[in-house]
Amino acid sequence: MAVSTSSFFHPRSAAEVPATPLAFPRNNWLSLEAFGFPPYNTREYKYEACWAAAEASMSWSRTLGVAAEVDTDGTPYVPAVPRAPAVDVVDDTVFMLALFDKVHEIMWYASMRAVFDKNRTRQTALQWTTWTDDLVESVYDTTLKKTPGRERPAPTFEEVYWFVRDALDVCGDEWDLVARPPRRPEGYIPFPTSVLGRFAATYAQHSYVEVIDVPGAEERLVTVPASADVPAPWQPVEEGAVYAASGLHAALKLKDAYRAEQDAFYDDFEHATLQCDPLSGAQLDAAIPPTPSAPTVSSAPTRTPLPDLG
Repeated sequence: MAVSTSSFFHPRSAAEVPATPLAFPRNNWLSLEAFGFPPYNTREYKYEACWAAAEASMSWSRTLGVAAEVDTDGTPYVPAVPRAPAVDVVDDTVFMLALFDKVHEIMWYASMRAVFDKNRTRQTALQWTTWTDDLVESVYDTTLKKTPGRERPAPTFEEVYWFVRDALDVCGDEWDLVARPPRRPEGYIPFPTSVLGRFAATYAQHSYVEVIDVPGAEERLVTVPASADVPAPWQPVEEGAVYAASGLHAALKLKDAYRAEQDAFYDDFEHATLQCDPLSGAQLDAAIPPTPSAPTVSSAPTRTPLPDLG
């Protein structure tokens, strides 16, 4: 993964936030959120997802014969220490991770602009979830058009949506939202890291002291075993199959129970909002703060034209 000293890395105003890149697969991580380098601690699912997604996007670009990374001025970026590439084939894992990577990129640019908007109205968790769901559907449609050399049909929306949704929700913990659903229960696993396949961060065995941000919780020494062998392409990405393969049947039941609780919360919140607001439908729509619009994702970056990726 590349590290940049770009002046855009810490924008001081909305004017310094670059335009949202339109390239797909994503090809720039140099001016964006920091997710560091492995090894990560347990429960750092955001970092695990972001790392693997970036690696998958770069792998997809290599299959297209285009620059896997570009700098903020659009020129190809060559890291000082190139990494050994993974197997470059657009399988279901690449498809799923690159989809998340692009949606997360659009989210990040929107969040940076919101930081500098002093007049903004904070979104509710339901508004944010609705907006990001629309983003996922839009980028999924784009992703379907960019699957060169696949040996099998692309995964269905339902097969990849669960991971993208759960990974986005983990990232959404840092958004300034109101009317959030109940906290996730202890032991909640948004996704097994095995679903990241050959793009997952790899580790040698190591230990660290974990501090849990829960009242009364004590520090504990955690030992992380060395990573398993890198899996071959074409691993399953469907949620049930992934949890079953990892022996996490109980974790999936806990997750399903929390989903039901979350859905009930959103239903009650939406019902209460409509009951308490005497405005007409048109007035109510006008009263709700708009969510950031999703730019149309293209197959070429905005700064340096690339060959047609069709």
